[in-house]
Amino acid sequence: AVSTKQSGCRPTYNRNAAAADGQRHRLVIGTAVRNGGTCIRPNKCECPKQNPGRRCGGVTCSHLTPCFPGMCLEDDGCDCSSGFSSATPLVKQNYCLRIEDNSDVRIYQMRVRMANYERDMDMYDIVLDSSNSSTSDSFWTNRKDFNRLEANCSSQYLVPDVPPEPDYIQNYGFGIVEAKVQVWLQKLPPAGQTDRPSPSLNKTISCNRVVNDTLPEEDIFQCEVIDQNFDRLIEHGDFLKITYVTGGGGFRDVVNENTGTRHSLQTYTQVTRDLSVEFRFDFRAPSHCGENSSCTGDETMLSVPDITRTPDITIKWKGWTDADSKMYRYSMEVFQMTRATNGELEIHPDRDLDPLINRPVLHDGNRLYAEQYTLPSPGMYSIILEVADRANNTKYVRRLSNPDSGYAYQNKRKDPVVVTWDQHFKNVFQVENNLLGRVRAYGPELENNVKQIPQDTELEDHEGDRTIDAIPNIDGIANFQVAYVKDHSGGSDQPEPPSSSQWTDLYLNTTYIVPVPDKELVAADTVTIWVKATDATGIEKVARTKVSFDFTPPELNQEDLASGFRMNTAVEGMDFSSTFNLQVFDWESGIDFIQWTFTRRNGDVVYKTKEPGKTVQKDNLHMLNGSGQYYPPQNIQVKSRTKDSVTITWDYPPSCFERTGFWVIVNGQRHAVHMDAREYVISGLEPGQSYTIYMVTGFIGGEQSDQQAIVCATEDDDGLGDFAIAGITIGKKSSYNTIKNKD
Repeated sequence: AVSTKQSGCRPTYNRNAAAADGQRHRLVIGTAVRNGGTCIRPNKCECPKQNPGRRCGGVTCSHLTPCFPGMCLEDDGCDCSSGFSSATPLVKQNYCLRIEDNSDVRIYQMRVRMANYERDMDMYDIVLDSSNSSTSDSFWTNRKDFNRLEANCSSQYLVPDVPPEPDYIQNYGFGIVEAKVQVWLQKLPPAGQTDRPSPSLNKTISCNRVVNDTLPEEDIFQCEVIDQNFDRLIEHGDFLKITYVTGGGGFRDVVNENTGTRHSLQTYTQVTRDLSVEFRFDFRAPSHCGENSSCTGDETMLSVPDITRTPDITIKWKGWTDADSKMYRYSMEVFQMTRATNGELEIHPDRDLDPLINRPVLHDGNRLYAEQYTLPSPGMYSIILEVADRANNTKYVRRLSNPDSGYAYQNKRKDPVVVTWDQHFKNVFQVENNLLGRVRAYGPELENNVKQIPQDTELEDHEGDRTIDAIPNIDGIANFQVAYVKDHSGGSDQPEPPSSSQWTDLYLNTTYIVPVPDKELVAADTVTIWVKATDATGIEKVARTKVSFDFTPPELNQEDLASGFRMNTAVEGMDFSSTFNLQVFDWESGIDFIQWTFTRRNGDVVYKTKEPGKTVQKDNLHMLNGSGQYYPPQNIQVKSRTKDSVTITWDYPPSCFERTGFWVIVNGQRHAVHMDAREYVISGLEPGQSYTIYMVTGFIGGEQSDQQAIVCATEDDDGLGDFAIAGITIGKKSSYNTIKNKD
């Protein structure tokens, strides 16, 4: 044996016999080198994966210093991919295990439904939707008897592009690793305290599917939560917060390439997102200073002219407030009253849900609200103001109005000028309809086993000259007075009304002969007669009528007739025709009609016609817009759709008629929509199905447009579209916030 020392070699080398200078050496087979490597043949070492090099002295990423997702640098450094960083940079085992906070974890759907469920039927429900929103949504309600909670949520972790995994990563995965629904019920603080107590309910409900750090959902994660036994007492001032919490994360399975066994199963730090909806409960109706006589200014619960000579009235209110959910809207309704069998005035049972007008007015600060309306005819009218806060707590205020316009009587030339108002001009409506009698109390008009509307009558009309109590009277009138004036200018020079010295008392007489001698009357004279009626309460009403005198027949311009006849005039579409001009005038009463007859020489009538007189008044017409047609909605479009809902939008064409209602019809079910709405969500649909949706517009007088249809389809089960604020739910017995339906 040759000693390495004798040959001049180091202990782990031997001499290369082929080298002439004796300076080239080889590693001896079986000799151990750095980092646990072994020489397997001359100048060839078997090194650990993490220590490459001729003598296993190098360093690279491995199961000991995993760099994924990222790029390995020299000296076992690591450059993590975008969206990732090292949780503890000094600990090489933790390279790239931290997901950055700005990672793209999205919540697509957050839809919560609270319901009162009895005997396989929803008594009512509220749907609140914050889908595709970056902020939480809240909803005020006055409902409190809930026993069922449902939540439908979805989320996704959009993972950045990652490089191919290295050999020491056997498996990895990214996606949604956490999803849950938190329910939190908070009470008002006790009396005399300001801090709210601990939550009455604080629980977490797991989704119907399981995900975790080692079992992520790479695609969209759908979460459904149903609590069929929601049993918490809800009181005024509570708020119920439902939060969907979801997190993005993942894992990497690191193996020891030297042994082929798992080294460690490492998980990435989560990035969480949450989105909430909040139900806020308000069970107190709006209030007014007039209820406790504390008003200090021009506040009024509801003010209308109670007895008026004109049908044009102004309905005013001011000063309604709400301390909790705040004021939201008003609804003004007008009903014409009729006489009941017992003599009281009432809204006819067939018309109690069909007012002459139902005009919504949104709350816009503490200002004076004034709405104009023209009462259609004399009679007694019930004006009801519904006052509502954002939780739909309502109060109803009623006032009465009695317009009376009077009637006219006209006589001939040689007869005396007689004016009579017996059973015609006097307060016929107050007598025959008992308009001065007692008014029946305004009781509940709608009851749905949950709420009576209205709930009380404490805001009945006990103000002004006309209250719900009967007014003592003799045929409704205590005295009549009359006055007259004659002129020769159509009444334009007559005062309105006459001075007090011109009135003559008639007491209860209802006929008056105007003392104007015939010899004083000439053609085109006008006599105007005023009658003043004073009822049992001292209210005065004045009406007038005019009598104009015309003693001469119309005049015909003979010259124009003779010269204006033209034969064989060319008219498009006719071979032979003739035209003539006819001029007839009357300087007093005007022309009522013109009739002409064409006869043959033998007397046979060839043609006869009668044309009524016409009056035309010119005005500035450039502002006219609209059409005299009952048009349906136009520009109907599908804004968005999901697997169980569609969102439709539309416009209203101009119309000469007032719009009073709007309906959407799906699957034969007719759903009332606010008449000014231009967007609506229809949910509860089946995935991948086509639906024909009809839309109808209602107009004043009960008229409706033709149905306008649009065909749309929901997305398939694997689709995910846009979501919007809650709307109608197909197949439900009741819909949230539906209290009083006039349709």
